[in-house]
Amino acid sequence: MTIYTHVEDSCPSYKKIPRVGREVKVAVIDDGVDKVLEDFGNSIIAGVSFYSHQIGDFTGVKPWYFSSNGHSTLMAKTIRRLCPNVKLCIARLEQSINGEPTVESAIKASIREAISWATTIEVDIISMSWTFSELHNSEARKLSEVIDEAHRSRVITLSALSDQGFNRPEIAFPGKVPGVFRIGAARPNGKADEFSVGYDFIFPGGSSKVEAPKGTGRYDDPNPEMVMGSSFATAVASGLAALILHCVELCDLGDEYGYGLRQYQNMKDIFRVMASGSPQSSYIQAKKWFPASFENKDWMEDEDQDEFRRRITAIIA
Repeated sequence: MTIYTHVEDSCPSYKKIPRVGREVKVAVIDDGVDKVLEDFGNSIIAGVSFYSHQIGDFTGVKPWYFSSNGHSTLMAKTIRRLCPNVKLCIARLEQSINGEPTVESAIKASIREAISWATTIEVDIISMSWTFSELHNSEARKLSEVIDEAHRSRVITLSALSDQGFNRPEIAFPGKVPGVFRIGAARPNGKADEFSVGYDFIFPGGSSKVEAPKGTGRYDDPNPEMVMGSSFATAVASGLAALILHCVELCDLGDEYGYGLRQYQNMKDIFRVMASGSPQSSYIQAKKWFPASFENKDWMEDEDQDEFRRRITAIIA
């Protein structure tokens, strides 16, 4: 299975959904996005890098529009596949040699700065497909403060799990902060992957091996771990949350529901409705609520509009 097949199998695409006046903005905080190598169209509207590096006496910042290992690029593509009209805001974190966020980067405040930046530019969702296990009390408090500020500003935050199962029983940051959705990975049968422990909800992203095809530029050296587990599931969850907010605006339900949905408890209630009847009442599949026929609706027909509005209202009411 290739990376792209994995994405296509796990995430339906809804390219024909009309645009709305109020666009949904998602901040992807990770290792940067390959804007040059990948076609994101006009989806990316903002970007910033907190990844400093030094060469001799020169200290600079690595640009946000390149990715260290392609991880964030795939997360952004997954979000955009589920919600094609989404607007993406990219923040590149300080990283270690292996291209992953580290405790040191948190101490250097790149994570806090990225979350604060996303809040300031008024995104609707912050997607964080990574974790780190430990923080000193003072650093944990500072991280909690910036995330709390995002929540007060009506920003939904989602985080991956550590994917180490019971080898790491403690919930990892940033999911450890109250009000952050902890997203686990589900296997095709709807049950949680054995490495997903401490989740709020699970989305497609189980630990099947995937490889990138040769000759695809950025991914010539495939890392099978790249789209496994809860990091991929977090992107799916973020894309679905964006799609829900977009559809609420499309149905002219924004005044009644839209702003309130940008709160943890209200979005949690929606996820609970969508997960009802699944194993452990926690597994969510976008295609269950937005089937393939959804893509082919005639948005100008009153009958199709009414059916769509009923479907959305059933989820959010």
